[in-house]
Amino acid sequence: ERFAGDEWAITDPTDVAETLAAVLAHLGTAIETQMADDPAHPVFREIVTPWRKSLGDNADARYHDARVHPAGRYEVRGNTGGAVYVSFTVEAGPPDGSFPTGTVGVLNDTDFEVGDDGSFAFTVGTADADGDPADLPLTPDASRLTVRHYWEQDTPPAAPPTPDLALSIRLTHGEVPEPPRAPTDESVAASIRRLGTYVRSRTLDAIMKPGEGDPPAFVSRIPHEFPAPVRPGAHALAAADAAYSMAPYLLGPDEALV
Repeated sequence: ERFAGDEWAITDPTDVAETLAAVLAHLGTAIETQMADDPAHPVFREIVTPWRKSLGDNADARYHDARVHPAGRYEVRGNTGGAVYVSFTVEAGPPDGSFPTGTVGVLNDTDFEVGDDGSFAFTVGTADADGDPADLPLTPDASRLTVRHYWEQDTPPAAPPTPDLALSIRLTHGEVPEPPRAPTDESVAASIRRLGTYVRSRTLDAIMKPGEGDPPAFVSRIPHEFPAPVRPGAHALAAADAAYSMAPYLLGPDEALV
């Protein structure tokens, strides 16, 4: 009620409905990405889908996310699927569903070998038993890995048939805590808390009220006016090697965004 109400200047019934739908979409993403907390057996899960929006959306991209632990060493495999840019970023912050505190590592497709068929493999995390460092190290506060595939093509990459990205991540070394084999009252309660924290941290705690605070340098508050593109630096959930420029838009009843 707060986020879809007067505090955030949401008063029009259509805007209220759309805001509540956005909250539900965040809950859907939370269930998909946060319900399980198993850095010993991580899985890349899709953050955004054609039917579930989350944070910034991009019709020319697909995004995936996996839980990791700084004590682990992981083997990551995948495929570019025809994308012109593939990026892996390390998110820092507590593994409790909170909005990440920053980006603490990045590796893109210019940093690892890509086969003629688009396949690739690299390592993430700690050094191996021989002391060789991973291709993408994890800082002590690292908790998640975000994957971005960007395309330049006429058809949206999320429209079937979707490119096979063949993403996988496997723990190969390190003492990483495992969840209980069967759910317990404590583990289920922790999952519920993570879901609640995830939704709150991306709504009430993340979206400033109108007129309050200062947005990042790449975000405009003036409709249809874009600031000069800038690299986000250590800004959380951002591709550190890309440049960003964002602006809101206003549409009349007879207008559409194309």
